Amino acid sequence: MVGQSTIPDIVLFDEIGSTNDWLKQAILSGDESRATVRAIRQTTGRGRMDRSWLSPVGGLYLSASTPVAAAATPIFYSVAFGVAAARTLNSLASVAVRLKWPNDLVAQGVKVAGLLAELVTPPDAQRHVVAGIGVNVNTPIPPDGMRYPASSLVQIAGREWDLEELAAKLVQAVFTMWDNLEASSPARLLSDWLGLSEFKVGEMLAVETLSGRQTGAFLGVSEQFELRLATADGERCFAEGDCRRVRSG
Repeated sequence: MVGQSTIPDIVLFDEIGSTNDWLKQAILSGDESRATVRAIRQTTGRGRMDRSWLSPVGGLYLSASTPVAAAATPIFYSVAFGVAAARTLNSLASVAVRLKWPNDLVAQGVKVAGLLAELVTPPDAQRHVVAGIGVNVNTPIPPDGMRYPASSLVQIAGREWDLEELAAKLVQAVFTMWDNLEASSPARLLSDWLGLSEFKVGEMLAVETLSGRQTGAFLGVSEQFELRLATADGERCFAEGDCRRVRSG
């Protein structure tokens, strides 16, 4: 793997626009080292498809970056980050945290965290992956006004969390996963992800994409981390979209 087998210290900001954007700018300015940034509050937090992510005090907002080889597959760094995050939360939580394709973490069927991974390619410099997470931890989430059902760990577990402990354990887990990517096969990583999936193989899902809605039985994910569905017209793979269970009856 390109880069150091080290775990960087967490740089903490009281307030920042976006932890991902801060790391991207540092890389484009010539910083080629690994880095981790955390914010007490974000003012322009965002998720997939540039959706805004509410980032009040009490949540965990953290991004990590690492240089990657030219032949590396960036999506695997995102998958590994998700697996590391789910395992970390499960090791500390009294509730089960699961992974929901493509980039959410859920507990009791509602969203508690979201991931965003980006590839940064500076001119005449090494590529980096920047991956960030926003976790609803100690901040109550209102039941209304959300695009999809969401909650926070404090609401689900009934107790407050130590954000410093959570951040430290998460960073340790993420960089350990990233360091092991070359030694571990993509199939093993995707199997680890599937073992933590909110959806089980065979469940009926609906996926909403820019081209419309499609339903089918969940078959897992492809080698490129596409959602695989067995539809009425045969197997289809989706690189993007929002998916949910199809309720029977």
